[in-house]
Amino acid sequence: MPNRYKIYAVGTLYVSVCALSLGFIAGMWGLPFMVISLGLMALAGFSGAEFYKNRLSFKKIKNDLDDIFENQEKKTEILKVKLSPAPLKPARPRVKAKKNMPYSDAVTEELIHTAIDKQSVDVFFQPIVRLPNRRVVMMEVFARLRTGKGNSLSASHYMEFAKSKNLQVRLDNLLLRQRLKGIKKDVRQAVRRSYMLNIEENTLTDSLFMEDLLVFLKSNVHLAPRLVFEVTQLSLSAMKKESVDILKALTKLGCGLSMDQVENPQIDRHFMKSIGVKYIKISAERLKGFALNDEGIKMIRRIKSSLAEDKIHLISDKIEDEKTLCEILDLEIDYGQGYLFGKPTREIATARLKKSA
Repeated sequence: MPNRYKIYAVGTLYVSVCALSLGFIAGMWGLPFMVISLGLMALAGFSGAEFYKNRLSFKKIKNDLDDIFENQEKKTEILKVKLSPAPLKPARPRVKAKKNMPYSDAVTEELIHTAIDKQSVDVFFQPIVRLPNRRVVMMEVFARLRTGKGNSLSASHYMEFAKSKNLQVRLDNLLLRQRLKGIKKDVRQAVRRSYMLNIEENTLTDSLFMEDLLVFLKSNVHLAPRLVFEVTQLSLSAMKKESVDILKALTKLGCGLSMDQVENPQIDRHFMKSIGVKYIKISAERLKGFALNDEGIKMIRRIKSSLAEDKIHLISDKIEDEKTLCEILDLEIDYGQGYLFGKPTREIATARLKKSA
């Protein structure tokens, strides 16, 4: 029922009560008193109607306020939802690269396959100098996987993984081929010098690759005396007879041999001479231990002198600064290699090398 009808109903109720009261009063007290009573009752009826009207108005205002507050609370909740930060999505787990590997296994495998399929390999040259005058006499040739944007990946970062995936033989063969191409190209523009390059036993026992290598050497006879194939001391000590025989065959073609990563200074001179080793490479860090006292210095000089009788020379690699060089100069090492003399570069500064030759 609308509020105005409620007000009229209340007023009518008061008027009815007043009429009944007037009849009663008129019979008892007379007309004057009836008139006064009628006025008071009319006033009371009007006041009651106004009170009820005001009560309804108050109730309406209260309801309106409740609606306002309720709407305000809803708006506040909506605002909180809008302003509150969205819940963070769980981060995708990153595939961590293994130690000494800047890329994950999946990326490394892809780089290896791309290198094999597209021959995406970069060839680097690092000088080996005569000590103490630092004259460049040889270049070690490295091959690295191309990773894009002018960057490349060295063997220490992928070779163990390649072995685990049975990709080492194909990769070694590719790297050696590319290095031989790089050497052939460099020979055309540089002074006469030797080139040292690593070779793995797996490559030596790969008959197809060795056939290609023999063809290369026969078609480039002038290169054979300038090639020095390098194997590690550990690999050479455990090498099968068939592989040793192949090394000997390479030396008969005029190539030289070098033994790398020497940890044990007790070297079998007879064996070294029989297979045609010309160089033995020991890290500067290893040699520094012998340079600490007179006994160590005498020992290295004695070994060096005995090797010289078989025309085998000592190379100290990983000489990275002047301090390291000064610490091993007393050992009278024949040759040095390291960042101090030049880092591996794609292009050889031919003019500078001619001047130093």
